[in-house]
Amino acid sequence: MRVVVFLATDCPIAGRFARPVQRLANRFGPRGVAFAALFPNASESDPEIAAWCRERAFALPSSRDTGGVQAKRYGATVTPEAVVLDRSGKVVYRGRIAPTDDPARVDDGDLAQALGAAIENRAPARARTDAFGCEIHAGTPAAAAPADAPTWSRDVAPILFRHCVPCHRTGEVG
Repeated sequence: MRVVVFLATDCPIAGRFARPVQRLANRFGPRGVAFAALFPNASESDPEIAAWCRERAFALPSSRDTGGVQAKRYGATVTPEAVVLDRSGKVVYRGRIAPTDDPARVDDGDLAQALGAAIENRAPARARTDAFGCEIHAGTPAAAAPADAPTWSRDVAPILFRHCVPCHRTGEVG
């Protein structure tokens, strides 16, 4: 059984989920589940990915998903997003890692529940959930854009996640 997690070096949400995903890999690895991370954004380089992994003590096998081939194959549209493949390679779960943007919910979240079911050869209660995060940009690298051109992932998302999301989510005041 395999889990492919789509991540991005410039996505603050993906960054917050790195250690919790590593925890899941440590928990489910001994039960025969192999984890790997793919970085599908065209703007990411191998050195950037390696540095991102080092900074987060993220030890899963990680590589670029050049052209977003695997993201397209599995229908991943945002980072972080996970795909669980059974022993035959069939997708048994695709979607979010946890039910909220709170990494503390990973241990009992959607991905963990899907893995528990798949290990027991059962269908997960929910085979598809809507992931939330930063949009995957797997096309041609934006090399033609000026270096100082604002981007959603680098410039806008961090502001929203720092100043807006803490209140503007389910159960909060916003």
